[in-house]
Amino acid sequence: MLREIFSEIINSKTFTESKNAATTLFNFYEKLSDKLLLNSKMDSSTKINGGIALSHEHAADCIIDHLRTTKFIKGIYACVLELKKMFPGEVINVLYAGSGPYGTLIIPILSEFKNEEINVTVIDIHESSIKCLRQIVEYLGFEKYIKEYVIDDASVYKGLKEEYHLVISETMDVALTKEPQVMITKNIVPMLKKDGFLVPQEIKVSTQNSFYAKEISFIEELRKGERDDGDYSEQESKILFKLNKKTSFNEENFYEFDSEVFAKSEGTELYPDICIYTEVKIFKDEILKKGESLLTMPYCVSSIYNIEKENYRLNYSTKDIPIWRVLVYY
Repeated sequence: MLREIFSEIINSKTFTESKNAATTLFNFYEKLSDKLLLNSKMDSSTKINGGIALSHEHAADCIIDHLRTTKFIKGIYACVLELKKMFPGEVINVLYAGSGPYGTLIIPILSEFKNEEINVTVIDIHESSIKCLRQIVEYLGFEKYIKEYVIDDASVYKGLKEEYHLVISETMDVALTKEPQVMITKNIVPMLKKDGFLVPQEIKVSTQNSFYAKEISFIEELRKGERDDGDYSEQESKILFKLNKKTSFNEENFYEFDSEVFAKSEGTELYPDICIYTEVKIFKDEILKKGESLLTMPYCVSSIYNIEKENYRLNYSTKDIPIWRVLVYY
């Protein structure tokens, strides 16, 4: 059954096909949860270094963000195939940080490999998630694929340097707010082998002015197939920063970014809102573009009408809870 679902995911090409495949996977896990009497309401969300780790229940619900699920699974599968070519004869060691109760992004892929080909270490801060995942793995007969189950905060977990061929973390919310993707990335990248892969490969964050409410409506119409005519805003976006395995971090236990100075006059009546946009390159051609996922929806920081001064910067900080702010200048 799982191999059939995996095949449906890999072969999905349209939004409708992806939606159907992800829904099938969600239903599979729901039925499995009922069969194994798994409890989905044991842990609440937990504040960790650099953000909030989703509760067991909310982590499971992420499957129904359809393109997010199918594109990540496609990307990770392609990544493992690439690694097998790059490291012939080696067992591919994978670190999956923030696995949730289902191990959604790696478990369906295991059915395509022998256990001598791939080993997975899974980390989640919630004991209930690890307990559920262990039961699912055992039921599916995948015990030999799992090297270790770790109950820990992935943003501070102490793993061996250059241990893994692949490190995975999908612990993010829109515009990299709320959840600890940035700080987990900072912590796990040093555990990668030379030439190993980080998934997602890169998260690109940019800004432009927009009419936020109209853009959200426009994107919803695109997602429903009610229009197919591209982008809403004609303004050029400006890249703020990129998160990848080469991103430089300081020694602080938080990450902070300040943009260049923007002029308030750059806003117009047509586009009065300062918005953040996120593009997630999972692996090579598997990319979540604007509006394709809850992760890549526009995020409105402020209206230009709320800015009293003529110039401003955008500030992003993971201190406490990741958030975007407007800093005003004369």
